[in-house]
Amino acid sequence: MKQNRIAALCLSVLILLAATPTAASADQGVSISLGRIDVSQRLAPGGRYHLPTLSVSNIGDQQQQYEVAINYLQDSGTDRPPRGWFDISPPMLDLAPGESRAVELDIDLPTNADPGSYTALVEAHPVATLDGTKISAAAAARVSFTVKPSSWLQAWRLRINRAFEDYAPWSYLLPMLILAALLLYGTRRNLRVRINVERKH
Repeated sequence: MKQNRIAALCLSVLILLAATPTAASADQGVSISLGRIDVSQRLAPGGRYHLPTLSVSNIGDQQQQYEVAINYLQDSGTDRPPRGWFDISPPMLDLAPGESRAVELDIDLPTNADPGSYTALVEAHPVATLDGTKISAAAAARVSFTVKPSSWLQAWRLRINRAFEDYAPWSYLLPMLILAALLLYGTRRNLRVRINVERKH
């Protein structure tokens, strides 16, 4: 009888453990507010272009860290833009269940960007767990754009204009200060020359 009770107790414990949900069985999901971004404007090398803001949401039932990165379609029929052309902010998100965060996306074309049609995926996926377990859940927005042919002079002009905009107002004040310093230096030098000439007379 005692052995039967011990066996029954062990069986009950095993049933309870099997019925208890584990972290691995938790629902880990993600969604992106936009499914597709088609840029109708033809983009010029050297330019920086802001795309529509995305919203990444945790649709699972536990706190989760997500990475937002560039990925590619297998057969899109277009070229793959380098990941370095994209600026994603922020690239990492820590979201509670039901929480959403905005993600800003820019395309920053180098001056030597090849003309053509490009397609990429902006993908949000959970970061691997501490034990190295990879989670397959992911959501993505398809981004398509065209780079138009441009001369190196036009590309560098765009790059310089963008630099002035990025560092304003210092980008406008600094040349003015340098010009003012040169004018002051020239005026003082001419004044010294005039004084020396007048003294000699």
